[in-house]
Amino acid sequence: MSQSSAAVGSSDSTTCHNSQHLSITDLDEQSKILGIFFYSAWHFFGDVRTIFFRITDPRDPRKITYQVGDLAFSAILMFMCGLQARRQMAHLLRGGRGADQFREVFGAPTCPHGDTLNDAFARMDPAEFQALLCWMVYCLIRKKVLYNRRLMDRYFLIAIDGTWTLKRKKRHCRKCLTQTHNGKTTYYHMVVEAKLVTPDGFAIPLFTEFVENTGDDSKQDCELKAFYRIAEKIKAHFPRLPVTVSIDGLFAGGPVFRVCRELGWKFMVVLKDGSLPTVNQEFESLRALQPENRLTYR
Repeated sequence: MSQSSAAVGSSDSTTCHNSQHLSITDLDEQSKILGIFFYSAWHFFGDVRTIFFRITDPRDPRKITYQVGDLAFSAILMFMCGLQARRQMAHLLRGGRGADQFREVFGAPTCPHGDTLNDAFARMDPAEFQALLCWMVYCLIRKKVLYNRRLMDRYFLIAIDGTWTLKRKKRHCRKCLTQTHNGKTTYYHMVVEAKLVTPDGFAIPLFTEFVENTGDDSKQDCELKAFYRIAEKIKAHFPRLPVTVSIDGLFAGGPVFRVCRELGWKFMVVLKDGSLPTVNQEFESLRALQPENRLTYR
């Protein structure tokens, strides 16, 4: 029994030593990331401490330790440092040099705990964060940061696509979508996202539209319905922006094309091999008949 206990203690000691060594290395990288991030944010959006002032804080002011800006930049820093869970903030950002850096930048006692982030953001209005995100993209457009990354030197390319966020064998909530195959029902959640993309790999988020059942309609929600909703939001926030929409075969249909034309957008459909084979066959036939009606753009 004593030998087993000694072995466990030795293993824990080694683990703690390695964890401490990795933390120091990570903090060196975090220092570089933090410096680059704040310089970039200041260059494009002004004083980083004032960016989140427009977000309404519903918490009791007498019980607030961290302002909205402190919480928001903590969340951003968590993702930039590649932390995979909120609890890792306690190990890498709330002690030692990480805490000193955060205190120096924000004037807060230390980096907020991950649970503090979750509790605070759950009470705030997502629409205000969405408006802030649109303002930041608007700043990049007005400052012509993205002009040399436009399609054909004119159009901003916006990719719209759906992605699954949760998939279970049992119902998660009343808003779950359902899919039945071979007698088995799958319950899932998904979102449709619109991102401004560039040729060199940047994907700047614009809108996230949840695909979920409300219980008010006999038919469940779907990606196509979410596309129409997200298209209206893009047009409302960026009414004069020259847009080319990039979509996949799921959205390749007359109603989607009609909406794009009504909004004054161009559109392109990216098809995988074997997707919509009749369309591919028709395209190949037309290309052979009119070889001059073709443009190669790099």
